[in-house]
Amino acid sequence: MNNGQTVLLDTNLPLPSFRRGKVRDIYGLGDRLLIISTDRISAFDIVLPCGIPGKGTVLNLLSAFWFMETANIISNHLVKAIDSSVTLGEVKNLSNQPEAIPDSLIGRSMLVAMIWNRLRARLSVTPMEILFLQAKLSIHLKRGR
Repeated sequence: MNNGQTVLLDTNLPLPSFRRGKVRDIYGLGDRLLIISTDRISAFDIVLPCGIPGKGTVLNLLSAFWFMETANIISNHLVKAIDSSVTLGEVKNLSNQPEAIPDSLIGRSMLVAMIWNRLRARLSVTPMEILFLQAKLSIHLKRGR
């Protein structure tokens, strides 16, 4: 129940869509980005059909605060928070961005961590359990895409 407050779940602006994330809608404005933080909820990589009133505002203002506070440490995209749920960002040169880490490497690292934690707890790990953990990770990584 949202007590009559409006929940922003979707945006449909007459601008070129740059990307739609789980909770943010991003529009391209040439060398700038219009980033709108919505009230959508994402849990376990699934966007739920309901939203939380004001969530986008809190997310946007909190993000803007920390981007401003850390700008002297590392550069970021923030140009200006122009509204409580809207940020103007700068398109960075993508050739300078680090390469993405492959899912398979992340999966293997997670698998090793799971096995290590079991061994540290002095639990045995059978080959069948390793196969099960590997299958579970594979399903988890595919959902994240």
